[in-house]
Amino acid sequence: KAGGTVSSAPAGAAPGAGDPVIASVTSPVAGDVSFTPTPDASEAGFHVLGSGFQISAPSATPSAPLVVTFQIAASLLPAGTTASDVMVFRDGAAVAPCTSSSSTSAAPDPCVLPPEVGGDVITYTVLSSHASSWALGTPASVRLAGADREATAIAVSAASYGPGDAEAVVLARADNYPDALAGAALAAAQNAPVLLTSPSGLDAPVAAELQRVLPAGGTVYLLGGTSALSAGVARDVAGLGYHVTRVAGADRFATAVAVAQAAGSPAGILLTTGDDFPDALAGAAAVGPSRVILLTDGRVMPAVTRAYLDAHPVPVWAIGGPAAAADPSATPLVGADRYATAALVAQDLFSGPAVAGLATGLAFPDALAAGPRLARLGGPLLLTDPATLAPAAAAYLTSTGATLGRLEVYGGPAALSDGVEQAAGALVG
Repeated sequence: KAGGTVSSAPAGAAPGAGDPVIASVTSPVAGDVSFTPTPDASEAGFHVLGSGFQISAPSATPSAPLVVTFQIAASLLPAGTTASDVMVFRDGAAVAPCTSSSSTSAAPDPCVLPPEVGGDVITYTVLSSHASSWALGTPASVRLAGADREATAIAVSAASYGPGDAEAVVLARADNYPDALAGAALAAAQNAPVLLTSPSGLDAPVAAELQRVLPAGGTVYLLGGTSALSAGVARDVAGLGYHVTRVAGADRFATAVAVAQAAGSPAGILLTTGDDFPDALAGAAAVGPSRVILLTDGRVMPAVTRAYLDAHPVPVWAIGGPAAAADPSATPLVGADRYATAALVAQDLFSGPAVAGLATGLAFPDALAAGPRLARLGGPLLLTDPATLAPAAAAYLTSTGATLGRLEVYGGPAALSDGVEQAAGALVG
């Protein structure tokens, strides 16, 4: 009857393993309503959640539309996504947001209202003049980027933490990498994002993100001595009401050891050269909650690094040729180039990840911020040439992409081209 509601599941049912997506239709016009699940539904460039539906219902009007709702279990969302990342598709076209969050008419036709989250159930409400083929999906790839390296780190932080959700913040200099290479382990251990700033003072946008993500009184870790992040940076951070802890050593190798000590007792150690950044960037995503990164002086083992290794008899992986030469007893992860080495780290240190990251292998800032996020999400970081998807990264995505729910691309098109994002995204989902 007019005004009645029909559901694809019994009354009172909630989405779960048996019915991951439940659809319902409220019609202003009397008539028959039917639901036919379409488990093979697909949308190019998107990871479809659960089953789609072919829905039959009486035709309505934009001013008195059908109200079509979809309830999904929050557990369906791929790692790193939120309810607002989900797109609703009708007949293969993405449904636009309604012009008002309180709309009762389909403007535009169709339109979707903001999602409602209640416990483990997320509800999407669509207003439409007619029903047909429907599916819900999340982007197979998403780009996290800002106008510059500091803004990209802020974008990664914003995607990772809501207001006041971080337990600390790790701050590194934006213009050089040595002191920051090992910082991912500390960030992962402290549930903290990595933010980048100029060495001389706290940049205003970074200060704003710091205040958004970390409650006053929280701890901000500064990586490196005053030549890396000046006393002015420390004063600026303290002036915002935070406790400042500087983590530093006499050189990059000692700083990495200091970071490892601050991160806590390790269950594993990732050894990389401190003379360049790609191997350490690939290792950053693999720190998880219990691995740390130490640095070698190319093919030479620094005394401070050896002392830490001797004091912590845990599994050691050497990422890249120089680190493997410095410690022949470590498990080597050495590829033909930086891209192949990153793919080896992904293959050997990650099992069935739901998310993977992709960043340029020719610069450090974007991947530096991405490492701790991926460590929290349990996904690897792949490296590529900015203009052409690296064959090693493509091979890894080809072998695992069907099980990945999401690929995150870090940095803007100048850092990693749209063509690379499209080529990689086509291998996911």
